[in-house]
Amino acid sequence: MIDLGKHAVFIWASYGIVAVVLTILIGWLIDDGLRLKRRLGELEAQGVTRRSQTPDTRGASQRQATSILRTSSVKIDVRSLTSF
Repeated sequence: MIDLGKHAVFIWASYGIVAVVLTILIGWLIDDGLRLKRRLGELEAQGVTRRSQTPDTRGASQRQATSILRTSSVKIDVRSLTSF
C-alpha cells in the first residue's frame, strides 16, 4: 500500500467523508425522483394533465411568435451604443 506518512489519518478520513456525502446525495436524488414520480401519478389520477399533453389551440402566427421568442437571444447593435 502507499506510504502516506503522518498524514494518512487525515487523507483516509477525507476519502471517507467524501464517500459518505456522495452516497447521501445519490440516495437523496433517487428518493426525490421516486417521490416526484409518485406525485405525478397522483395528479394524473386526479385528472390533471401536463401542458405538453394538451392540444395546441393557438393560431399558426401566435405559435411562430412564441417559438421565435423562445429561441431568440438579446442582440444589441454596438453601433447604437457609440457616439461619433
